[in-house]
Amino acid sequence: MVDDLFNVYISLVDEYISFRSISTLDATDEINKTVDWLEKLFVSNHFKAEIIRGYDNPVIISEFVVDESFPTVLIYGHYDVQPASEDEWGTNPFVVRNEKGRLYARGIVDNKGQMLVHLVSVLELIRKNKLKYNVKFLIEGNEETGSPNIGKLLEKHKQKLRSDLILISDSALLKNHPTIEMSLRGVFNTTLTIRTSNKDLHSGLFGGAVPNSAQIASEFISKLRSSESLVNIDGFYENVIKPDEKYLELTRKIPFNDDEFSDLTGTKAVLLENGHNFYSQTGLRPTVEVTGLESGYTGSGYRNSIPSQTVIKFNFRLVPCQNPEEILEKFKMFTRKMLPEYADFDFAKPEKTEGTVKPIMLNPENKFTKKAVKLLEQIHSKDVLYDFNGATLPIVVDFTNILKTDMLMVALANEDCNMHAVDENFDLQSLRKALEFSYKFLSS
Repeated sequence: MVDDLFNVYISLVDEYISFRSISTLDATDEINKTVDWLEKLFVSNHFKAEIIRGYDNPVIISEFVVDESFPTVLIYGHYDVQPASEDEWGTNPFVVRNEKGRLYARGIVDNKGQMLVHLVSVLELIRKNKLKYNVKFLIEGNEETGSPNIGKLLEKHKQKLRSDLILISDSALLKNHPTIEMSLRGVFNTTLTIRTSNKDLHSGLFGGAVPNSAQIASEFISKLRSSESLVNIDGFYENVIKPDEKYLELTRKIPFNDDEFSDLTGTKAVLLENGHNFYSQTGLRPTVEVTGLESGYTGSGYRNSIPSQTVIKFNFRLVPCQNPEEILEKFKMFTRKMLPEYADFDFAKPEKTEGTVKPIMLNPENKFTKKAVKLLEQIHSKDVLYDFNGATLPIVVDFTNILKTDMLMVALANEDCNMHAVDENFDLQSLRKALEFSYKFLSS
């Protein structure tokens, strides 16, 4: 069974990967080729398929009805990928390489390759008349740019997308264990500009007597976090609910090795709040990080001027019950309080959160998740780990708020898949187990 699935997968993945559907670039022709290819694949296999335009890049929705009495699963994926160049990879990243037990290509994991696992399983189950779900696919082209308008599409087409379960595979295994995603942190970005003069000033003529925007910015940043890794913004934690002990216990079951972590990150320390481990800290606790800093002259040589302006970019990661707009207002009040009166400042216009996605916690007790856990543990002969993911998948919040459907997020890719990086890869052993899981889940 797995060999048959694998052969079908290989027969399709080369062409699917070959389309350079990079949503962060102007790739209209390649994106149109991608959705056309998907539409033809669905239609040739007796699906109803529709390409929907007007919500950024085209979205394709397809449906195959087996029996009206069967439950319906909506499978989500995205065909857009991160940029990749031959100079970085050493080979064409849009040609699949089968080397050393892995498939290498841009999109082989994120997300063309993982979505294709479920599509191949569905096609084979249809062919063998063993599919036990009515199936819908929603495949979008803007996940890598934050899916800014996908919520509007879901609102307009929610009847068409109605289902009993939403199935998503867009992440990697934890420690080579089968993994189910439990939560996603919310996110927003904002930019702060600090000004101390209307021009840069000669450091010899004015140094030591006038404010330095870079100095003030560094002092401001140092006040953001305490020595206990807590955020010092007044009211930052006021709506944060203490993580349930059962969730903390799940994070403790994830193996963690200091040396492996150091090798992976290149850092020499893990900075944790009291009572937390790495996985609970990054999955269940909020934070703010400085992600960009620009000030003064940084070219070759020295200009010897006091910078009049410093720009700081901030990234906030939030947990359930934190509201991005409220947190931004608290941050503005903190900024006014912490900066000296002689420093002017403003936030990027318009003064609102950018790239906002609210946090989400999924329900591990629904019958579909319990079924998946049982199957995954049989296939992998290992316990399932539950991932409280510190990152974000924008559409998950929209699915929760608009479609209000049970969701199952199952990681299929190997942990060292290099998602978003050079030599993105899908380990063949992980791929075979992924195909087996998808086939068995959708046929029972």
